[in-house]
Amino acid sequence: MGKILRKIAELGIERNTIVIFTSDNGPWMPPVGSKGPWKRRYNGGMRGKKGSYYDGGHRVPCFVRYPDGGLTGGRDVDTLTDHVDLLPTLIDLCHLKSPRDVKFDGVSIASLLSGAAEGWPDRTLFVQYRQSHDPPVKWNAAVMTQRWRLVGGTELYDIQADTGQTRNVAAEHADVVAELRARYEAWWSDVSQRFGEYSEIVLGSEAENPARLTSRSWWSRWICRM
Repeated sequence: MGKILRKIAELGIERNTIVIFTSDNGPWMPPVGSKGPWKRRYNGGMRGKKGSYYDGGHRVPCFVRYPDGGLTGGRDVDTLTDHVDLLPTLIDLCHLKSPRDVKFDGVSIASLLSGAAEGWPDRTLFVQYRQSHDPPVKWNAAVMTQRWRLVGGTELYDIQADTGQTRNVAAEHADVVAELRARYEAWWSDVSQRFGEYSEIVLGSEAENPARLTSRSWWSRWICRM
């Protein structure tokens, strides 16, 4: 990051360049008691690690700097947001026109970043992992609102009162569990319609010449279009 920041300063574009620092998941943790050079990593007191549906598995830092846009640091945003918000936010910050007939999964959080947002609505967001090339498994997920976390469809946590997710309060808030399950069912019904589709790796395109493949690009049933 230091090299990036120094370079854009050298180019004279640091004030009108949007810089975002974030990560894709929580830290990887070795099993307790395991031997080797691995070290337990800091996780902010949250429960879970990389790949977990608890907050420690997917809640990550996100820093945004854009001096000419008024984003120069010193502001904390504790409102629930998601990675799908980045594209509409960048469109907003860059004063671009949104493509027509495109329904974004996320929303612009530019007003949250600038501190101008008022009456921000509570949202319901979803975390769903997918292992290898197999379709996602229903309820291997977390349903999130500003206050609640429904994990696996059965465990409910009041994240504002219990950031470490130590106490399952599903039995005390059956109505909340039912509501969040219903929202997940609606979301699942939408996204599962395209589980059978795959993104092809196209070889021979002038837009990517040469094309570079890695071991992760290979799958025994993949189709190449030449």
